[in-house]
Amino acid sequence: MIYENICKLAKERGISINKLEEKANVSTGSICKWGNSVSPTVKNIKKVADILKCTVDELISATDETGSEEGRK
Repeated sequence: MIYENICKLAKERGISINKLEEKANVSTGSICKWGNSVSPTVKNIKKVADILKCTVDELISATDETGSEEGRK
């Protein structure tokens, strides 16, 4: 879910994933790997959140298309 949230926020802010990786000083392809089985460090999540001007919660929370948390009613 974190990868999807990052992609969505990056797109909304007009920044590519490659540029985001460069600004966050993470290796090329790192953020894409977060969409698979690789978990990012808290430090890297914070860097990305700062660049995207959002909270860490916005990056890690699971939301559906209506914006409500999945699994909660």
